[in-house]
Amino acid sequence: MKKVLMALCMGFALCLLSGCVHHLDKQECINTDWHSMGYNDGAAGRAERDLNSAIEDCLKFKVPVNTQGYLRGYRKGLTKFCTPPYAMGLNDGRRGLARNLVIQARTGVCSAGGVSLKLNAYDSGRAKGLHSFCTYQNGYNLARAGHQAPQVCTGRLAKRFMRGWNKGDKQFCSDTQSAFALGRAGKPYPSACDPRLYAGFKNAYDRGRTVNSRVRDLQGQLNDVNSQISRLVYDHHLKQFGDNSYGLSHRHKRPADRAALNQVRHLARERQRLQSQLFKAKLAQ
Repeated sequence: MKKVLMALCMGFALCLLSGCVHHLDKQECINTDWHSMGYNDGAAGRAERDLNSAIEDCLKFKVPVNTQGYLRGYRKGLTKFCTPPYAMGLNDGRRGLARNLVIQARTGVCSAGGVSLKLNAYDSGRAKGLHSFCTYQNGYNLARAGHQAPQVCTGRLAKRFMRGWNKGDKQFCSDTQSAFALGRAGKPYPSACDPRLYAGFKNAYDRGRTVNSRVRDLQGQLNDVNSQISRLVYDHHLKQFGDNSYGLSHRHKRPADRAALNQVRHLARERQRLQSQLFKAKLAQ
């Protein structure tokens, strides 16, 4: 029975959150735990929900909605949401996340609910986590992978992190093969490699971008040719004897069909040419 009641409450809560029209029946009015619902809303950082519809539904069964219980639960849950724990700060610090991310995500909701945002425990955990993130080796690894230096390390942590990052950045931005691969893959130019300092990297990247553009252009032309061939074969009931060999069926030898066959044969030759060029473009170094 307990599981059934929990399912009813959860279904009602989900419907309210998604904005669907849900009218409570008598069992839902009797068994909904309004305090728990309020707590869950607050702890998840959701806005306080409007209970007017629920009040109207339950009034039909002469069952009061515990609005005060909901508000007490909401306040309690929101207080938890607005007091991010040490463990969250520790995890964010280890990942190198900026402090303002958690502030931006919580300030509006906490302010609207009249609850102060308390970051003492979070800041303490984040400071500890940054000791794991702001290392020489991590700075080197991030730069060697082409990442921009995150602005989260300060003081002595920043000095050791940036020593590693500067070394990794110099190595990455001197690697013309990586530059070509980035351009060929169509990825953005890494802002860490200032073109004024690393002209060779920029030239190799641009060469890769040219190859990328060429491959995409040839693939687009090839797709268009294939579409034309497929349409003509279908419309004129042409037969295909091999990859690029086509003929007329016995029942369709009208002038229009013969003209379509000639066009398909021409397109098939064009397809072979495009396939050859595409193959060579993909092998470009």
